[in-house]
Amino acid sequence: MSNSKKASLSVLIEDLKISFKFAGKNVISFILGMIGVALVSLLLIAAIAAVVIPIIFLWIGLDGLIQIGLDVITTFNALQGATLFLIILIIATPIIAPLTVALGALFGMAREIVESDGTTAEGVFTWYKNKFFSLAGGGLTIFLIAIAPIGIVMFLIGPINVISFDPVIVSVGLVLIVIFYSFTTGFISLVFPAIIDGNSVMESVKISVRLAWKHFDRVFSVWLSYIGMLFLAMAPMMWMAFLGLSDPFGPALGAVAIYGIGAAIFVVLLLFPATVIGMTRIYMILTGDEISTSQDAFDESTPDFSLVGGV
Repeated sequence: MSNSKKASLSVLIEDLKISFKFAGKNVISFILGMIGVALVSLLLIAAIAAVVIPIIFLWIGLDGLIQIGLDVITTFNALQGATLFLIILIIATPIIAPLTVALGALFGMAREIVESDGTTAEGVFTWYKNKFFSLAGGGLTIFLIAIAPIGIVMFLIGPINVISFDPVIVSVGLVLIVIFYSFTTGFISLVFPAIIDGNSVMESVKISVRLAWKHFDRVFSVWLSYIGMLFLAMAPMMWMAFLGLSDPFGPALGAVAIYGIGAAIFVVLLLFPATVIGMTRIYMILTGDEISTSQDAFDESTPDFSLVGGV
């Protein structure tokens, strides 16, 4: 039942239960892995800046840098909409790429978890190093498909006078953005697992879209469940923050802060790892890869909450 390619309520419940159980078992490994790859990514960004900035400084000098800064500010003020967003995207790419690699490397950890019921934090660095360019390309592709269109639309409507905003129009717009994001990311949710499996970036995108289309109910039932849980975790905080706008220093502020901490812990320590593990497992099921069938991993009576993985 757990390895079925057909969707049903019982299969969905089992998918979610297994992903959260694995996330709980390996929470320490995932935390250390996330911290590790984040630090490596930041160091890489700093190293790039440490090399590029002195070269630019020596090449054009301080006066040249000041003039470029003034020209950039003038140009940005003259640009609008999609053009401005695309320029910002080009500038931000050296920062985005290492971060997408960090995200993709966690899918390598998830693959190890699904295959053997456990992983180690050190393993994520192997995936980070060996799949760096593929994961960077995959992450940027996902960003361009799912995030960039939303950014372009937001920049296009930016010049509109905020006073003319109708709450109904804003609400409908937000709903449309959520729908677009949820379904777009659903179709490309298997890109990272496919890259970890040894496929190229473009082939991984094709595989993800093909699997999501062919097994639409199987992929989207799980994916939209994770998206829904994220929304449910964030919605009370947004609602309380909205109520507190009229009195930003009132009791609502404390409630938002307390709930926000709890929601953040749930999302970072459980929901995010469960999503990574769950989508990796779905990919392996749909592609026919062998996955762990250890019943001990799912036996509710077995005290196997080891935090660091392993059987």
